Amino acid sequence: MVTLGGDFPCGPRHVETRLFRQSLPWLAAIIPIVLGVAWLLRGNEGLASAAIGTLLGVGNLGLSALVMERAGRVGGNALILAALVSYVVRLAILFVVFILLEQLDFIDAPTLGIVLAGTYLGLLVIEAFAVVASDRAVAQSAQARLRPSGIDGVNDAPTSVS
Repeated sequence: MVTLGGDFPCGPRHVETRLFRQSLPWLAAIIPIVLGVAWLLRGNEGLASAAIGTLLGVGNLGLSALVMERAGRVGGNALILAALVSYVVRLAILFVVFILLEQLDFIDAPTLGIVLAGTYLGLLVIEAFAVVASDRAVAQSAQARLRPSGIDGVNDAPTSVS
C-alpha cells in the first residue's frame, strides 16, 4: 500500500475535514440566500424549515468528513466501506428526521424537503469535485516523478547522433 501522508494509509491527513472547512465560506454565502428565498416564498414556516434543513445539511457534511477521516486512517477497504455504509445510514437518518419534523405545526414540509435534498446533493457535488481535484493532484505528482531529473549529471534529453 502506498502511503502518501505519513502514517495515513489513504492519502494526506485531514483531507475530508479540510474539505469541510473549505466549504464553509461557500455555505456562509449560500445559506442566507436560501433562508431569504424560503422566507419570501413560504413565510415564517418556510424560514424555520429552511434553517433546520440547512443545519441538518451542514451537520451531514461535517459527519461525513469525520467518518471518512476516521476510516481513512484504517485503510482503503475501510474507507470504501465507510463511504458506502455512512452514505446509506446518513440518508436514512435524514429521512427519519424529515418524517418526524414534518409532523410539527411550524414546519413547511416542501421547503424542508427541498432544502434537505439540495444540501445532500450539494454534499455529493462538493465531494465529487474534491475527488477529481485529488485525482489530478495524484496524477500530476506521478508524472513529476516519472520525468527525467538530470540529477546524476547526465543530460536526460534525447540527443541526435550524426
